[in-house]
Amino acid sequence: MKTRLTTLAAACLTITACASPAPELVQGAASAPLVNTQWNLAQLGDQVISGSEGANAVGLKLDAQNPRVTGFGGCNRMFGGYLLKGDELKFDQVGATKMACLDQSRMRLEQSYFDMLSRVARWKITDSNLTLLDTEGATLGTFVASKATE
Repeated sequence: MKTRLTTLAAACLTITACASPAPELVQGAASAPLVNTQWNLAQLGDQVISGSEGANAVGLKLDAQNPRVTGFGGCNRMFGGYLLKGDELKFDQVGATKMACLDQSRMRLEQSYFDMLSRVARWKITDSNLTLLDTEGATLGTFVASKATE
C-alpha cells in the first residue's frame, strides 16, 4: 500500500511539474491571456469605438486548441487563421459572412477593422488591454478583454 501511495504521489508531482501557465500571461504580466479571451475593439487607429461590450461588439477571439480566430466585424461574423510566435502575430485567410449591412458607418468600421487585421505584426497586453501593432511598432488597434472572460 505504501508503494502505491509513493507511486501515486510521484505521478501527481510529475504531472504538476509539467503543467505551466500560459506563456502570454507570464511574459506580458497580463490579467488576461492572448488566446481564449474575447477581445472587444476599443480603439481603431485614432477612432474610439463605442459599445465595446455585448452581442454587437466588434472583436475577436483566438482559439488555443488550433490556430483559428473568430469574431465580429460590425456587420458580419469573421473567421480565419493566425500565426503566433512570441510577440509576433499575423492573421491569415481572414474571411467573413456576407450579410447586408444597412448602417454605412458600421460597414466602414468593419472594412477598416479587416484592413487593420491584415497589417498586424505584433501584439502586447497590459492589464486587460490588448494592443495590436504594425511592423514599425505603431498601434493599429486596442482591445479590452470582455468582462465575460475575466
